[in-house]
Amino acid sequence: MTKSERETPTLCRFAGKTCGACCHGSRVRPDRLATRLRRQTALFRRHVGEQPTALALTLHEQRVRRGLDLLLAVVLHLPLVGRRVHAWHHGRTICAFLGRVSHDETVGCLIHPTLMRGVDWRERVAYRLVPGFGCGSPDFLCVGARRFQRADAQQRSALREATRDLDSFEYGRIAQTYAPTDAPEVAEEPARCQ
Repeated sequence: MTKSERETPTLCRFAGKTCGACCHGSRVRPDRLATRLRRQTALFRRHVGEQPTALALTLHEQRVRRGLDLLLAVVLHLPLVGRRVHAWHHGRTICAFLGRVSHDETVGCLIHPTLMRGVDWRERVAYRLVPGFGCGSPDFLCVGARRFQRADAQQRSALREATRDLDSFEYGRIAQTYAPTDAPEVAEEPARCQ
């Protein structure tokens, strides 16, 4: 990664905002998300802490979803039923590792490598038991984030102004569909998150 790539802001974390929209379904209501983030963060701090193990992280995920993953692991393999359940659950799921990562209530991945001393646990543990779900690859960017990469300083400044008073949930709704005016179109890519 070049110095200019490191200095280029990302839509995931921009102007004091964090997105996290790829870590929860599009049908999750803001009030439900806020409640779940409080609970998930508290459970993570209590049961996992700063020295995670694969077992502790897997147990955290089971606590968060109250064992639902064990049922889904079976149901999602059933012909016809599995596809319907997958589609229904996909829009309503929240990653067990999405939480408040700082005292200022910043939303983010509780097992992001920057918080885990450089270790990337995401692909190894997120949705470990649930077929067809999972965390995207570390270099995954949604369409909005790829458009943001191509935006110029004026377009980024316009986004900063438009989102100044938004919370993380509202920011995420805008970020995932971000399309600056006069920006080159970005080809759709199949989502790899969840």
